[in-house]
Amino acid sequence: MFIYKNAIMRSELEIAEAFANFFKDKVNILSTSAISPCELSKPQFPITFTSDKLKDTLKKLNNKKSTGFDLIPQFLLKHTSPALHILHNLINDFAVNGMPMELKNAKVSALHKKGDKFNSTNYRPISNLSNISKIYAKCLLKKLLSELSDFGPNQHGFRKNHSTETALSTLQSNMAEAIEKKIPTLLYTIDLSAAFDLLRPDTFTNSLKHKISEVLLFAINDFLLNRTFQVKFGDRVSSKQSLDRGCVQGSVLGPILFNIYLNDLNAALEEDGVKVISYADDTYVLVSDLDPNLAITKSVRIAEKHVLYLKSKGMKVNLDKTELLWLGKSGPPCSAITIDNTAFSFQKTIKALEVTISNDLSWDYHAENIIKKGKTLMRGFRYSEIT
Repeated sequence: MFIYKNAIMRSELEIAEAFANFFKDKVNILSTSAISPCELSKPQFPITFTSDKLKDTLKKLNNKKSTGFDLIPQFLLKHTSPALHILHNLINDFAVNGMPMELKNAKVSALHKKGDKFNSTNYRPISNLSNISKIYAKCLLKKLLSELSDFGPNQHGFRKNHSTETALSTLQSNMAEAIEKKIPTLLYTIDLSAAFDLLRPDTFTNSLKHKISEVLLFAINDFLLNRTFQVKFGDRVSSKQSLDRGCVQGSVLGPILFNIYLNDLNAALEEDGVKVISYADDTYVLVSDLDPNLAITKSVRIAEKHVLYLKSKGMKVNLDKTELLWLGKSGPPCSAITIDNTAFSFQKTIKALEVTISNDLSWDYHAENIIKKGKTLMRGFRYSEIT
């Protein structure tokens, strides 16, 4: 049994259809405007991938047995030598003519997050793509990184030699400097809803027109457009649902495309005394000025600019989860600030990439949270031993 829009679903097919409609509706509700047509002409001299590069890509594949709707497991493509020649021809054909629609269809499973298991809102989609399309995406990614490797010093997500640790250490270092030098500084973070699902192909294509080759832009544009998905529940599969936006969940190309999509955020906010640290869609902005009142005024202006930038990219800003910290022992010159017609009070701590950070960089709050989590886990272990 399953409940969707106050209706009870009992059969596997009904539940699969309910999940498909829920995941589709969620994106539609968050979408702020329609996608403009952005089809590109087929290139006269398309990308070609050498068999050696493809062979290198196949070597690095893991031996996963999961499949998309094509039912071809990754380990089979990796270890079947005749597949190399066939794949080589297919992938080069995709670069010329685009991917076939069958390979753009994702098999989606609903993963329970927390709460009532009979409520659709407590689930998130997990996509299994065609493994042939995944290999093609890896080839495109190598080509993309060879043409566009600079994501700026502020983005720490999905990049070589970068991680949540480098993002947190950079954030901590900037905070420590402001506190040590007693520079009035406000730190804020703005939350996004379903950010990866809202990437606009038209905006992405227009922003990359003069940054990468036309042939690569065609291939990536085609990779993003005309995506579909079906939800599998038990032995039944829902009808197809179309997707007109998003950066393709389950593909190695998706996170990098998202980084590129928001890569000019730092330039949009660039101003003296402003520092930006990002990990994928999590962004932390520090605004400083020797005059605390000017620091507040500047912070409001920067945050408003930040919100406008995100909206222009089609992102859904979740202002209710905006968090503010005033750094140092001396308090801010006001009790709250207003961003996009919403008032926000200052807090003693914020959550940054699962770490609790206080306004004086004391680790007491984080330690307390870790101890609480540990006690909760221990209670769970004891309960499991009893039962």
